[in-house]
Amino acid sequence: MVSYIKLTGPARWYMIDPEDYNNGVSIGDITNFKVWVIARPLPRQDQWYWKFSPSNSSNVMTTDPGHVHLTVSDDMAVLSITNVTISHYGNYYIWTNNQYGGWNEDELMFILKPQGPPSKPVNFHVIDVTAVSIRVQWIRGFNGGLDQTFIIRYTDVVSGVVKEKSGIEDRVVGSGQMITDDITDGIEPETEYQLQIFADNSQGQVVGNVVSTVTPGL
Repeated sequence: MVSYIKLTGPARWYMIDPEDYNNGVSIGDITNFKVWVIARPLPRQDQWYWKFSPSNSSNVMTTDPGHVHLTVSDDMAVLSITNVTISHYGNYYIWTNNQYGGWNEDELMFILKPQGPPSKPVNFHVIDVTAVSIRVQWIRGFNGGLDQTFIIRYTDVVSGVVKEKSGIEDRVVGSGQMITDDITDGIEPETEYQLQIFADNSQGQVVGNVVSTVTPGL
C-alpha cells in the first residue's frame, strides 16, 4: 500500500496507489505501508511517528503489537509487519513533520484486516439505454485483499428469462471508484429488465442493489 505526502510548510498529502487505505492480509504474511514525503528540509528519522489501534478496541492505542518496524530512508518511510497475527489487525497511523510543521496524527490512517469476501458494490444504476444495449455504472468496494470480478444478472421481467454477464474486470483501484459496463447479449427492444450487481473473489460473493429499466423501440 502506497501513499504520497507533500510537505510545503505544514504537511499536505494525497494517495497515488491505494486500496482505499485497506490491506487484506492473511495470518503469517508480510505486509507494509509506504509513505513518500516531499519536504525541505526532509524530516529526520526521529520526526517520523506511528501508532496502532487494534480492531477489537477502537479507543485503546498501543505502540507496538510486535513484529512492526518503521524504517526511514531519505524521503520514504516504510512501516513493515513481518509476521501478521490476529493481534495486528486494526488501524495504523503514520505522521511526520519538519521545521514548518506536519499533519495531524489521526489524518493518515491505514487499515489492516483479514482477507475475505469483497465489500458490496454500491450505487448500481443505469446511465444509458438503447433498443439493444444497457449501460450501467457502480461504485466498487474493497476487494477483500484479493482479486475481484463483477457479475451482472439481468432478467426479462415479462418472460422471466435470466442472463448473466460474468468475469467483469475490476478496472480501477481504490474503493469509491466508479466502473462502467455495457450489457448487450440478449437485450431486446421495448423490454423491461431487472438488473442486479454482484462482486466476487476467491473468498466469497456479495450482492449489490437491483435496478430496472425499459429499452426503447428501434
